[in-house]
Amino acid sequence: PSLTDLQELLQPVKPRQRASDSEDEDEGSSAAIAQLSVDGLSSQEVMGAQVFLDEKGSLHWPVLFLYPEHQQSDFISAFCENSCFMDHIAVMFGEELPPWDADRKYHPQNLQLYFEDGKTETLYQVNPQTSLLKVLQHKRFFVKGGTPSFIVVVNGSPFTKQFLTGKKTQEL
Repeated sequence: PSLTDLQELLQPVKPRQRASDSEDEDEGSSAAIAQLSVDGLSSQEVMGAQVFLDEKGSLHWPVLFLYPEHQQSDFISAFCENSCFMDHIAVMFGEELPPWDADRKYHPQNLQLYFEDGKTETLYQVNPQTSLLKVLQHKRFFVKGGTPSFIVVVNGSPFTKQFLTGKKTQEL
């Protein structure tokens, strides 16, 4: 879709951002909610998937999970903005773990999720029970190529400790 098409798809998000302001007052007021930014690239450039609006008025996004420890990724073609991350993680890392997880440590309860703010070079830790919409509304979240992406690591692993060394991190 064109930038105009993406902007039209994002229209349903804006009223939710304003509605969320009151919900977030406990967490530091409406400063935590900001305009959703899109850099103008088409999400079809990423595996042919694109944002779409369902019959209930919810947006479904293509989402990338990146696993830097193994240089792997997972692509979710239609992540409903109202779903929490754990909904997907529980399926992806349920009874059958991925073949690249030779050490069998990528269990849902062991995983940490982050998104990166490229401007401040800060990693923001995302609670797996958080909805995609809540993250999209975060003032430091930026959608690149129409596809939100998240870094997934194992909590407390030697790789994670090394990966996070020297990086600014902040909880959402």
